[in-house]
Amino acid sequence: MRPVDNPIWTSLYRDLEGDSFALAIAMEVMAGKPKDMTPEEARLKEAEVLERLAAVYAEIARGPGAAPLPLPQRPVTGIEAGNWANLPLTDAIIEYLKTCKGPKSPRQIWDALEAAGCEVASETPVRSVQWALKKAASTNSDVIAAGWGHWDIKSKYSKAKLERLLAKRSGRGGRSSDEHKRRTLIGMENARKHGKQIGARVKMTPEVMNTIEQMLIAQRKVADIATEVGVSKALIYGHFTVGRRDGKQTVERREMAGSPPLRLVK
Repeated sequence: MRPVDNPIWTSLYRDLEGDSFALAIAMEVMAGKPKDMTPEEARLKEAEVLERLAAVYAEIARGPGAAPLPLPQRPVTGIEAGNWANLPLTDAIIEYLKTCKGPKSPRQIWDALEAAGCEVASETPVRSVQWALKKAASTNSDVIAAGWGHWDIKSKYSKAKLERLLAKRSGRGGRSSDEHKRRTLIGMENARKHGKQIGARVKMTPEVMNTIEQMLIAQRKVADIATEVGVSKALIYGHFTVGRRDGKQTVERREMAGSPPLRLVK
């Protein structure tokens, strides 16, 4: 069992989360490359943290005139510290986001955590990050979706800066709906002029329609035609009325491709 998976260390980390000084000492003790730990070793680590905290707070309690305390190490807030690997995934994500200048995507978050030595059991770690972010946002109001598929920590910003950030990334960049629509249409037209495809390519071209019609007249099955031509059976039924009369398959082109499809009459 690694430190990141150990329930004792996870509980200790979250209990100290409100005390940045105590958390810094706990992180220092747990720093280092992840390794296998037994529950007994985890309890020893916990005891080490508590003993160091007790010594520090006892010195603080001595009051004025006491010898100055050495400056504590700053809380772990960067890849260079290499301590995110010891945290549960959700906590590691939050710690990383606190160090970022702006919002980050799940892919960017995982790349940073992986570089710091984090590991997950899932074969799709980016998706694990996405689920962890959604779960964190449901229980921690400080974790927010910042638009464009990116995430951030709300407490990093003042109220005014946060409002500007979210407005800028709301999907329209602060523009009105009409302005956004106008610019979108202009962009689509420019893309067409450069030969780019807008939307899905049309499968039922006149040539394909003629081919399918001839195959249906030749008494070919719809399922076989769909496989050979590379379209779905529903698409064929959406463009042709296929029936059966006097033991033979009949076919008629539909005037409206969106009309309900008819099935073969046995």
